Amino acid sequence: MPLPEADRQRDLLPWVWGPGPLLTALERHRTPCAARLTGGDTELLLVQPDNECVIGAMLPSPDIIETFVAGPSSISAAGTHMAASLVEDRLLPQYQEAVFSSRLTEADDDLRWAQETYEPGDVVEPHPRELASGLDRFLDHAPELIAHLRSPNTPLAAHEAAFLDYFEATLGQAQNGGGDAMALWLTEGEQLIELAQAAPTRQTTVTRPATPNAVPVPPAAVTSTGRSR
Repeated sequence: MPLPEADRQRDLLPWVWGPGPLLTALERHRTPCAARLTGGDTELLLVQPDNECVIGAMLPSPDIIETFVAGPSSISAAGTHMAASLVEDRLLPQYQEAVFSSRLTEADDDLRWAQETYEPGDVVEPHPRELASGLDRFLDHAPELIAHLRSPNTPLAAHEAAFLDYFEATLGQAQNGGGDAMALWLTEGEQLIELAQAAPTRQTTVTRPATPNAVPVPPAAVTSTGRSR
């Protein structure tokens, strides 16, 4: 990613997620180029001031998740091998944890708002736009919450495992047109969220980012205030 002008370098600052040397490098050092490292929904930024590898997380798109927690600290290393090790061992797990925490917070906030705004039996079709948007976000987050609860480091009691089986099966039916996703969210979503909140800290197996994009599209100026209800 060529950065021939200082303004283009400054345009990257709002997209840096988390404290550390990446912000310092972009604010204090003229960097002629940068590389964007992508893998799935993960996006990292690499710069090399003074022959050091400085890598940090970029904010996820607000179309994917609204962030509610501080991002992971960026890393700095003298060489590429050490940088790769720090990314795999520290940066990516912290990134995954921050994304998961944001998903959980957004799911909890949306459901609390829906339960405080609508009385049981008041929700009729067509659903109000704000309520439908909250449901859509929950349907995005629910598979991640379920996957976390299915992980080996999350022990479940027998009744919790039975609830998870029921919820996952019912969610699948609803998404395939065989059930009421709105009713499932409003009546059973709270228990799923509480299980995820009580589960151990997320420990994920992460993959290294893909190779840098040769000519990535530079991020646009930040104009979104987050996803609205």
